[in-house]
Amino acid sequence: MSCRGFLLYCGLALCATGFFRSPVVAAFSFRVASVTPASLTSKEQEVQVVLDFSGLPSASYFRVAFQKEGSDSYIGYLKNDRDEWTKIASLGTSDCVNYFSVSDVSSTSATLYIKIGEDQAVESGTYVIKAHRYTSSCKSYSAASDATPQKVILTIPTPTATPTSVPTPTLTNPTPTSYPAYTPTPVTITPPWHPTPYRTHTPTRVPTLPYTSDILGIEQEATAGAAVPHVRLEATTSGNTVAGKERLVLIALLVMSVGVGLLSFALAMKKVEIWKTIME
Repeated sequence: MSCRGFLLYCGLALCATGFFRSPVVAAFSFRVASVTPASLTSKEQEVQVVLDFSGLPSASYFRVAFQKEGSDSYIGYLKNDRDEWTKIASLGTSDCVNYFSVSDVSSTSATLYIKIGEDQAVESGTYVIKAHRYTSSCKSYSAASDATPQKVILTIPTPTATPTSVPTPTLTNPTPTSYPAYTPTPVTITPPWHPTPYRTHTPTRVPTLPYTSDILGIEQEATAGAAVPHVRLEATTSGNTVAGKERLVLIALLVMSVGVGLLSFALAMKKVEIWKTIME
């Protein structure tokens, strides 16, 4: 081969090599550019995190979380590109579609928002902001290349006991309760029976019947009760002896007894007639 032919061959080979050479692909890298604010006083306070990246190879999901200094666990909530809060899971999870999605491979930055969350049992201290990128299949991930980790300081106020105020009792005069006046209800009592009046008999007054006996001067009055004898002794004008007087007295007593008996019998008969009259 002549020298001229050799040079032509080398030139064609160099052209072919330059034409079919593959383009050089830049390596992917990303980092946490800024964190605002740097101090927190509430677990619900939001933190803005700006990520810078270059050479994004494909659609990706980004995850940002809090990590307590000296701990390996991640905590917090992330607001995704759909403006939804999702709780941070462990790195080994295969479900990353709820994280912040970046589908434009020409993007060079993304702004994310995170918070600790009221349900997280944390204490005051320094927390490091950790960022990771997942592939679209969620099968692999890589951490941000932060030369200087971004940190936030969490200060949770200690609750102070609020003294309970004891209300002062107020003495008031109670208003007397007014009750309606009591009105008795009249009760009508109907007797179960009516007494039948009976005819009463008015006793007839028995007149006093005077009886006078001229025998030995004896006077008697017949009343409704027993007869009361009255004895009248007349002085004799003759000179009778004591024996004669005693006989007269005996005779007088005998006659008087007979008279009393007759009078009593008469009175008894009179009473029988009076009662017959009353009974009629």
